[in-house]
Amino acid sequence: MNNRSWFKGIQRCDSKWVEGFFSIELRYHIITNPIKNEIYLIRPETLCQSIGYRDCARRRAFEHDIVIYEVNGIEHKGEIIYHDGKFEIAWFKNHAFRPDVDFWFKNREVKIIGNKFDSKSE
Repeated sequence: MNNRSWFKGIQRCDSKWVEGFFSIELRYHIITNPIKNEIYLIRPETLCQSIGYRDCARRRAFEHDIVIYEVNGIEHKGEIIYHDGKFEIAWFKNHAFRPDVDFWFKNREVKIIGNKFDSKSE
C-alpha cells in the first residue's frame, strides 16, 4: 500500500472535492495538489485520508468512502472507517462480512459509490 499521505476534502468556496497533500497553515486547512499546481482551502470536517488502494474502477479509495459489493445479485454497502489503528469497512447490514480493507480491495470487486459527506456538500 502507498499514497496514504494523499487526502481529499470539500472546498470551502464551491463545495467540490479536491485531492492532494494536507497541511494546516494559520488555522486554515489546506490541500495542495502538486499535479495541478493548486492550493485549496477545505472544510476540515470533510478531510479524508487515502487508504492506499483503488476500487475495481481504478478510483482512489479514501476514508469515509461508501463502497458496494455485489454477491448473488444482492448489493452490500459499507463505509471505510479508521478503527483500532487500521482502515476497515463497516458494513451497513451484513455484520458477518470481514471488515479488513486488504481482503476486499485485493480479492473482491469492491466499487466506490460516494462518500458520507457528499449529501452535506450541496
